[in-house]
Amino acid sequence: MNIAWLAILLLFIAACGSACPQGQFFINGACCSDANANGQCDADEQRAPVLDVAPEEREPPTVVAAPEPTPEPAKPEPVVVEAPAADSVAMLRQRITENVKSYSFTYRDVTYKVLGDTVRVQLGRFFRQDGTNAANTVYLNTKAKTAEAYCEGGSTERRVCDSTQRGPFPVEYQKYYEKLPVAWIDELSNARVTKVTLDAQTIGSTDTDRWDMVDAGKEYSLWVLAKYGIPVRISITEGTSVTEYNYVALSVNTVRAEDMVPHPDVRV
Repeated sequence: MNIAWLAILLLFIAACGSACPQGQFFINGACCSDANANGQCDADEQRAPVLDVAPEEREPPTVVAAPEPTPEPAKPEPVVVEAPAADSVAMLRQRITENVKSYSFTYRDVTYKVLGDTVRVQLGRFFRQDGTNAANTVYLNTKAKTAEAYCEGGSTERRVCDSTQRGPFPVEYQKYYEKLPVAWIDELSNARVTKVTLDAQTIGSTDTDRWDMVDAGKEYSLWVLAKYGIPVRISITEGTSVTEYNYVALSVNTVRAEDMVPHPDVRV
């Protein structure tokens, strides 16, 4: 190759090197950026390694504590008071005398309404005491210990009741008498009280106090209406035997005088 052609080749290479985009330089046969003007492509320079931080200098991760559950309000423990004197059952009888004029309850699917010496027994079914006359309600006189039955009701019951006579029909007093809640207080008047627990249990929607007592070798637990002194539940333990009485839907001072006389349909 002569000198003339060599000069032309060098001029061509120089021209190509000057054709790099603006801001880049022709280095080692290629166009590249050289920010620090050290004659080396930036891409070829080895980046400084990232130094790890010593464990003791690292910022600890943020720990978010889980919210503690809101505790449910604790139910107050029943309050046990010192056992009253042996004759303290009289306190319950006094409450009954002062606060109770009438009451009603259900026992064994029979509804009882009590006002004074009269007890109305609503059987909810019909019976024929003498084989002929139908009746569904019995009126008891607890003082005289007498009982009379009637066939009461409206147009529906008239199909069952005899058209000529709807009462009264004589019936046996003891057959329809059940010991009333108040009668338990009178029977246990001499019992020895061993413990009284206030707000012991809610029966239905009513708060009750529990009276534990002993009488004639038997242990009694009475859940009574605190204000009125009437038991709504009675548990009797004798040896290994336990007997319970539950008076459902007990309502105080709700019985009217007109509730205690035969239905108008039979007073003709």
